[in-house]
Amino acid sequence: MSALAAKIAIRRKHEREVLQGVVAGLQSGAPELLMARLAELDTVVFGWPRAMRSVVRIGYASDEIRQRFVPFWLESGDHIRQETGSDALLAQGLRVLLPRYAGPPLTLYRGDSARNRRRHTYGLS
Repeated sequence: MSALAAKIAIRRKHEREVLQGVVAGLQSGAPELLMARLAELDTVVFGWPRAMRSVVRIGYASDEIRQRFVPFWLESGDHIRQETGSDALLAQGLRVLLPRYAGPPLTLYRGDSARNRRRHTYGLS
């Protein structure tokens, strides 16, 4: 095996471990494992969209994981959105990863740029 092929194999193994860790952490309700692997997603090619597809496919997170994800989202939400590359996929993933709202119904208002309004390209808020 050439040196390049060995490096590629090591890289792919790392990517598999990170993505499998996201799935394992979510499925087992292990917030430490999940959060550690989420923090490594930037080392994986298309890590965030791949992880979010897995999160959506699993469709469930424990209340502890949801609570632990909140500060991660507040600190890195813009970056996660940019890396995920799809607001629809991100919204589906966030429905799994963030705590559900349990209060009374609210009417929310938000602003956006005139350009986004003309193009109907509203993002998450």
